[in-house]
Amino acid sequence: MNINTSRFGQIEVDEKSVISFPEGIPGFEHTRHYVIVPHRTVQGQSSPFRWLQSIEEPSLALPVINPWSIRPDYAPTVPGLIIKQLGITAIREQAQFLAVVTIPANNPAGITVNLLAPILINRDTNVAKQVIVQNETYSIRTPLITMPIESQMEASHSARALAGAAA
Repeated sequence: MNINTSRFGQIEVDEKSVISFPEGIPGFEHTRHYVIVPHRTVQGQSSPFRWLQSIEEPSLALPVINPWSIRPDYAPTVPGLIIKQLGITAIREQAQFLAVVTIPANNPAGITVNLLAPILINRDTNVAKQVIVQNETYSIRTPLITMPIESQMEASHSARALAGAAA
């Protein structure tokens, strides 16, 4: 199927890759269907960032990242009720987590990642929900610069490219 987007133009997506949020995403409850679009740098290189692109709203695309790519020690505790609601019976095999990225206007160095409320996707059914984990140590504004030093340069370059794409 083809979808129109403000950021990427018209893109073709496999209907099986559509992610459904039955309750919407907080702040975006009116949009319930998304696809994940890879982010490419200006040079066309791959990036650790992705875009969660709304199908219903062409201008809505949230930058996201796999939280373990920046925090290998990330260990979210998700309430059992939510895991049950999403139909997840095997976390390692079925669950995919994405952390929403925030890039302050005119300050890509101030990029933060929401580790407190990741998006949890059941990979088997593509049903998702943004959840608040029970770990009090995580923040909605975790600075990206807290990642391991070997990843900082790559992520910094990607963040500048991502900020340019978000503008």
